[in-house]
Amino acid sequence: MKKVWMLALIALSVISCQKGEQASKELPPSRFSVNPNEPSYKLQDTEATIVWYVNFPWFGERKGEDYASHKIKLDTKTTLHLISGDDDRLNQMIAAGQLPDIITLDKINFAVQDAHRWAVPLNQLADAYDPYFYQVAKPDSLAWYTNDAGDVYGYPSMSNSYADFTDPDSQMVGEHGFLVRRDIYSAIGSPSMRTPEGFLQALRDAKALQPNIVPLAIYRLRDGGAAVDAIMNFLAIPQIKDGAYHERLFDEEYLIWLDVLRQAYQEGLIIDDNFAYVEDDFVDGLNQGRFFSLLTTALPAMSAPIARNAQRNPNQSYIAIDGPANRNMDDPAFFTEQTGISGWTLTMVTQHAKDKERAIQLITYLLSPEGHFTTTLGVEGESYYRDEAGVYRFTEEYATWRAEDIDGFTRETQLGEFWMIADPSFKLRYTDTQMPEMKQIFGWTQGKFRPEFAIEMSDPDPRSAEARTMKAYQENHRIDTIVRMIRSPSKEAMLQELEALKVVYQSADIQRAFAVKNEKIQANLAKLARFGY
Repeated sequence: MKKVWMLALIALSVISCQKGEQASKELPPSRFSVNPNEPSYKLQDTEATIVWYVNFPWFGERKGEDYASHKIKLDTKTTLHLISGDDDRLNQMIAAGQLPDIITLDKINFAVQDAHRWAVPLNQLADAYDPYFYQVAKPDSLAWYTNDAGDVYGYPSMSNSYADFTDPDSQMVGEHGFLVRRDIYSAIGSPSMRTPEGFLQALRDAKALQPNIVPLAIYRLRDGGAAVDAIMNFLAIPQIKDGAYHERLFDEEYLIWLDVLRQAYQEGLIIDDNFAYVEDDFVDGLNQGRFFSLLTTALPAMSAPIARNAQRNPNQSYIAIDGPANRNMDDPAFFTEQTGISGWTLTMVTQHAKDKERAIQLITYLLSPEGHFTTTLGVEGESYYRDEAGVYRFTEEYATWRAEDIDGFTRETQLGEFWMIADPSFKLRYTDTQMPEMKQIFGWTQGKFRPEFAIEMSDPDPRSAEARTMKAYQENHRIDTIVRMIRSPSKEAMLQELEALKVVYQSADIQRAFAVKNEKIQANLAKLARFGY
């Protein structure tokens, strides 16, 4: 498989070289004598600022004053000014032709389709200024995003290959988990919670032991949340069957467990407030250990409150255990698009970038081992070291700071926060930066993955009628029905809700939308086959 991917990379390089002649006419020549075996950022001899826009308003603004940014500037002579906004701001910048140097946006954002109008292909920039880019970029990530013209406009964050999923030495960890509070779980006999009967009885026993505890919290239940994808993945229900999308909601294994949640709600084991919880409610509940169990799709986001709770009272710490299982007792099969080959976001260099050469140098640096160590651990010998086993770790000073004041540590260092083109497997292979309180939890997720790359980016194009139809089905019909099914007073009432949804699902408009999705799945399967997958 590696040979196939190397051929794909060579093909991309050949195409890029052919286009390089055109690129050299359009791009100013490099000021340096570039070397395919040496990153060009090391040749940089002047200082400048790169403005990098992140299309998520929660990202905030950073002016290059944090610890990681200082090291980036030391290595690349580049000051990073990170700004953020939403789709409206992005629209305005594109319409006005006033774009920053680099933009990071969701891979399914509307602007990605028009990237040829406002961005410069990364392969053309690499050919002209920094061919070392090809040595640090993942071949499969480049191949996935190579268009028919041979260009790659964006590089993904969090992109994983089949090898990342399946290699025996894979260190990949997941986002889904079923957590229980250690002391209560032990007190009720550490029961198996893989079967419907065992699951419900454990919740009952926890409530009997501590009447004020929340027996089961389900992350983002108000919009389906973990009651949808997490349980479906715990039950190892595939998203594709016979080359087409499989509506897992109608799968018998899932319906068995949806009825379990319905029974739990009727018995008060899922409380009404859970349907109204926002993010802060889950954080507060974990901070104080108020949940006996938590079903979540967001382990990374929950890491800080889980750690704070363990520090507050180690006896009340949370651990991951085997959760819901199908009738064959198969292992879970975790997969989300954000951890697949297409990743989460795309980072692009704009046509308005003041210094395109510096922009591609910066991207190459951040993709390189040096860049990954900088953004993950900081400065070797100061904030991290290499132990006798060859694993890179925070020094005692920085590890203590992080453990005692995670918010202050993150704010001042920004270590681990440069995710825009991060390779998640790098950190897992070479470093040990997991919070001690999360090691067992993340360790439990290892080896429980099933790549389903063909499902990625298969939704209809964002601005199409089919996309609007599918969004309405997913958000206004499917999710609402799942919530109503959980709150149904009887199994009969639950099944009535299901039958009503099936009628909606079979409607002509929705079937047209899923026909488009299936066409994209088939195209993805063909593309993956060409790459040897």
